[in-house]
Amino acid sequence: MQVAWLPSHVCSNIDQVIKKFVWNRTDSRRGIHLISWDIVTKPKTTGGLRLRQSRMMNTALLGKLLWTTHEQPNKNWVSLICAKYGKGQTFLEWEKKTNCSKVWLDIIRVRDELRNGYKYRIGLGFLVSIWHDNWLGQGPLINWQDLVEEDDWDLMISDILDDTGAWNFLHLRTEISNAICCEFPRICQPITFVGEDKLIWGPSSSGQ
Repeated sequence: MQVAWLPSHVCSNIDQVIKKFVWNRTDSRRGIHLISWDIVTKPKTTGGLRLRQSRMMNTALLGKLLWTTHEQPNKNWVSLICAKYGKGQTFLEWEKKTNCSKVWLDIIRVRDELRNGYKYRIGLGFLVSIWHDNWLGQGPLINWQDLVEEDDWDLMISDILDDTGAWNFLHLRTEISNAICCEFPRICQPITFVGEDKLIWGPSSSGQ
């Protein structure tokens, strides 16, 4: 479960075993399901029993494996697999390779499942694309924009920040869509230049 994306039928079978353990009677007769499985698998603080759904657990464990490739690049297995399949790229840029290992394919699959959860914490803005990186936590801006001028395609965040960290869109030739104009003031604050740009896990307050 930690190193492979389990087939759907395997996850269903694991969940079924857990359900039988929870709901069956001691005399082996079928019990009554008084509470839905979705509620039972919620945290105790929200009324559940904190049992884990197999697919979610499988995704989380593979996600930790993926995050290790980002946070601990000097580990032997990370150095080996990145040198073979993803040299010089961040894990968000990795692609499927022909004749690659099952582990690599499953890491790519879980990356795609979790992609929208990764975002950038902006520092100097030199490493983050305006259009193609998820730096707002709501997906890449390119998804909100019908047309991007060719001259703006490769602009980085640093290109639209002035020396004080305030946003300056004078360098943009692209006409910003209404969707971005409406959301931008609410979700963007002036940037405080602290260190380099850092890829983080958006749903966590710590970014880990």
